[in-house]
Amino acid sequence: MDISTRLTITDKGIDEVERRTHTLSIRKRSVLVQLNEPQTIAYILGKSVFHQDEILYEIEVLEHDGFLAMDESHS
Repeated sequence: MDISTRLTITDKGIDEVERRTHTLSIRKRSVLVQLNEPQTIAYILGKSVFHQDEILYEIEVLEHDGFLAMDESHS
C-alpha cells in the first residue's frame, strides 16, 4: 500500500462517525475521525497510537466495506 495515497471518508463513514450506526472498533473509528478532510495514509499512520500494521489492515477493511475511499491519483 502506497502511504502517499489520499483517503477520503464516504457518506457511510460520515454516518458511522456521527451516529455510530455500524458499531465499528476503536481502531476503525480512529481512522475515520481523522478524515474530516482528505488525508494521506502516512498522515493517519503518524497520528495513530496503534501499530502501523494494524492501521494498514483497518484502512483496507474500511475501504472494502465502503467507509472510506482511496484516491491514488494524488499519490
